[in-house]
Amino acid sequence: MRLVHRALCVTGVVALLAVGGCGGPDLGSALRGNSSGSSYGGAYGGGYSGGYDQTPAGSGRQPTGSRIMTRGAYARIEGSFTIEKLTGNPFDIEQNDIEVALRLGDGDVVRAPAFFDGGTTWRFRYTPDRPGAIEVTGVSNKREPIEVADLSERNFVVSGKPTPGFVRVSAADPSRFAFDDGSAYFPVGHNMAWGDVPAMATRAGAAGLNWGRVWMCHWSNMNLDWVMDKPLPVGELDLNVARSWDKAIEAAEKASVRLQIVLQHHGQLSTRVNPNWSENPWNAANGGFLRTPGEFFSNTKAAALTRSKYRYILARWGYSTSVMAWELFNEVEWTDAIAEKHEDEVAAWHTSMADFLRKRDIHHHLVTSSSDRRLARVWQQMDYLQPHAYPSDPLPAALDAAGKSDKPVFVGEIGPAGDLGGDDGTFLRKALWSGVAAGAAGLPQYWAWDNVEKRDLLRIYQPVLAFLRESGAGSARRTTRAMAAVETKSFGALRLATGGDWETSNKTSFSISAAGQVAPTAPLPSFLHGDAHRSMCPQIDLNVVFPAPGTVRVRVATVARGGARPAILIDGAKVAEKSFAAADRDTNANASVEGAVPAGKHTIRLVNEGADWVRLAGIDLQPYGPALSVVGHVSDRLVVLWARHAGTDPGPVAGSIRVSNIKAGSYTVCWWDTVTGKEISRKQVAAAKGILALETPPIAVDAAVYAVREVGKPATEPRPSAPRKKGR
Repeated sequence: MRLVHRALCVTGVVALLAVGGCGGPDLGSALRGNSSGSSYGGAYGGGYSGGYDQTPAGSGRQPTGSRIMTRGAYARIEGSFTIEKLTGNPFDIEQNDIEVALRLGDGDVVRAPAFFDGGTTWRFRYTPDRPGAIEVTGVSNKREPIEVADLSERNFVVSGKPTPGFVRVSAADPSRFAFDDGSAYFPVGHNMAWGDVPAMATRAGAAGLNWGRVWMCHWSNMNLDWVMDKPLPVGELDLNVARSWDKAIEAAEKASVRLQIVLQHHGQLSTRVNPNWSENPWNAANGGFLRTPGEFFSNTKAAALTRSKYRYILARWGYSTSVMAWELFNEVEWTDAIAEKHEDEVAAWHTSMADFLRKRDIHHHLVTSSSDRRLARVWQQMDYLQPHAYPSDPLPAALDAAGKSDKPVFVGEIGPAGDLGGDDGTFLRKALWSGVAAGAAGLPQYWAWDNVEKRDLLRIYQPVLAFLRESGAGSARRTTRAMAAVETKSFGALRLATGGDWETSNKTSFSISAAGQVAPTAPLPSFLHGDAHRSMCPQIDLNVVFPAPGTVRVRVATVARGGARPAILIDGAKVAEKSFAAADRDTNANASVEGAVPAGKHTIRLVNEGADWVRLAGIDLQPYGPALSVVGHVSDRLVVLWARHAGTDPGPVAGSIRVSNIKAGSYTVCWWDTVTGKEISRKQVAAAKGILALETPPIAVDAAVYAVREVGKPATEPRPSAPRKKGR
């Protein structure tokens, strides 16, 4: 960095901090309100997809499991029949495992699972992957042929134009998704966990989104074996609930929305966070057979009942291309089993159920779960990863999801720390553009769907969708973090996001260059501990180089009920502190502690001299680094950047950006207005030496830019114009 007097020019390389998930003790209310019966019930989801994805010929890779690729999918076929003298429980696959043998036109035979639909009626559903004739050749129970009556249809003819098919892990890039026909799938949507799911899916598709996430939860009458105010015999499933799911999935199909269906949620098996264990019908206190919530993961009867339920789900809705994935658990880290250190049992359960679904699912849907990413054994058998995050700044969470992984990752739930319903769209907008810049497998998915409805926040998605369509960013493969050096004429305010979870912090000392680079790149701890757990994070040290006298401001999001006293020390001398009194519960503080920092090199130490923890929303250094913050990603032909105003002066800021980790060539560069969704400017820029030099427009809040390399067009540096001779 070169400084003239008081910073006529500030140069920096974008500082990147990782963050993962949400969490901490006694913070259930920060996850999604404070009650499992929250009023959240609006939604949004419909679609961006594009590009093409194939396994290269001769590559030797054989797609298996979730990576099975076909030519697309055709309209489902469905039939029904009756079984008059069936004995035993029709929902129990140990007693009745009814399958229909379907002979395809090329001679292949598929065994489609059938499902009980009341009385003596059974149905089967199957989505063909090829045209031609299909014949029902028989029905079996536990692979033994049986006689049935009233078969509605024995022969089918499959024709017409195929749809893109089911969502898979891309064979060409295992960190991305693709449809059966090879076209890219990039999830853009938000949660619609409970409420009027058909209406939500319809609105989602109309808005152009393509993803939604729905829970099988009892309070919305969407759980097959646990219905509010309606006791069910153990092992029986509710057919009215099943018909509600029929409507939800059919609405999603019409809207071209892919649903991630959550099969279990943490509250069912928790006495601590969003607890529903006291209502659980399998609880021995309610006449069930489980003495504790943790027994669910190891109890043989619970496993058998769960497999039977999952088999029914596969038979009834596994046909649908609008089912993106089966999510085994929502936030399993909040179950009692994890709190009581039984991760091994939880991981074994995940492996067992994932294996069961893959063995039984003739349409090969993806399988995932959502949990703290530190539960590595839980993730081993999942097709893709689903962290959740409720930060003050969504960018670090999005960047963490885009970090190195051999599987697709995107944030399945995101929302602002504190009051989820208080977001006027500002946080949502930041979350979406953070996702665009990060380059993960999908955008971060907003949790507070009723807030989207109440505040008409669907408009926030439109500029993002337009950018994705124009740039092709959703189809990009094998992306890496952009190495972007930024230069502005004034200093900015460096905002350091925290990201560590409730854990012992291995990294508590960080060096921040004058350009704003942070090392190491591990996330700053979120929790600064007092006497109760001081060893988990006794202090945070920041080694800084201030270009001029300035300030450090520590933003405090939450204070433990035991009280706390965060303090700031500069080179060992205390310069600021703030006391928070004990209370009857953890409290949202939304406060800050600020101290003066002289110019030059210093060590800033943050400590907590109180009784218990504080959760930090972030740390601000001012003046520090350039007045524009730039993040983004690059791939073979595409550069995507998001530039944010980071200056201390509220006026627009312009500067220059140099992206160094790209291929040489001629690039079409388009600056994008993130509010209107319109192009600001377009020009050709040569990157002859693998460095793309960009000049920004004046940026008041933020702007995005994409640059597409033109294949087959060599990079040529523009020649300077020859000076005109006098008189000519």
